[in-house]
Amino acid sequence: MEFKEITAKTVDEAITKACLEFETSSDNLEIQVVQEGTSGFLGFIGIKPAVIKVRKKVQEEEFDILKELAKEEKKEKKAPVKEEKKEPKKEIKKEIKPVKEPKKEPSQKHRQRTSK
Repeated sequence: MEFKEITAKTVDEAITKACLEFETSSDNLEIQVVQEGTSGFLGFIGIKPAVIKVRKKVQEEEFDILKELAKEEKKEKKAPVKEEKKEPKKEIKKEIKPVKEPKKEPSQKHRQRTSK
């Protein structure tokens, strides 16, 4: 994460501002003081604000996860990607012939009627 520059009248005010902006306590922030604030002569001439650079600290768990991801990326880059050759599947066509039902012989009653 990149550092963000924050200005205020004093370093303490700048840190408080940073805590509010990052929604965390100062323990979880990495702080670099760029310039201490000065009140100037009689509080008017030569006033300089305090400037700090702040970013969230990387938690140990997050750091370990980032390390593992970096290692995996390096492995992927080193290992050549094997491409599987896919052969087109041959289509097997079977002709389906309709089944012919055997002719039923006329029943005896029907034979008697027709024979008379």
